[in-house]
Amino acid sequence: MSEWVSAAIGAGSAVFGGVVTGWFTRSAGHRQADAAAHAGNRQADALIATVQVTLDEQRDARALDRRREAYAQFLDAMQSLHLGASSEPADLLGASHARNLVILEGPPSVTDAAHKYFYAVAAELRSGDDEGAADATYKAFMQAATAALRES
Repeated sequence: MSEWVSAAIGAGSAVFGGVVTGWFTRSAGHRQADAAAHAGNRQADALIATVQVTLDEQRDARALDRRREAYAQFLDAMQSLHLGASSEPADLLGASHARNLVILEGPPSVTDAAHKYFYAVAAELRSGDDEGAADATYKAFMQAATAALRES
C-alpha cells in the first residue's frame, strides 16, 4: 500500500506542479498580451496624431492660398479700376466682389485697409481729382496684406 500512496503522492504532485506552472504561464501570457495591446494603442495614437498634423498643415496651406488669391484678385480689380480711371458699373461691381472676398478671408486689419482703398479709389473716380489718397491706401493695404500672409 505504501507504494500506492507514494505513487499517488507523486502523481498528485506532478499534476499540482503542472497546474501551478500552467497558472503562472497563463498569467504571464495575459500580461504580455495586455502590454502588446497597450503598445499597439500607443502606436495607433501616434499614427493618428501624425496624420492629424499633416491634415492641419495641408488645410492651413490651402487657407493661405485662398487668402493670397483673394488679395491678388482684389489688387487686380482695384488696379484696373484705378489706373484705367473707369467708373463703369461693371468695373466697380468687379472690384466690389473682389473686396467681398477679402472681407471673407480677413483678418480685420486687411479688411479695413481694403475698405479704405476701395472707397479712396471710388472717391477719386467720382471727383476726377487725383488727391493721392488712393495711393496711400494702396500702400496701407499692401502692408496689411503682406503682414497677414506672413503671420499665417
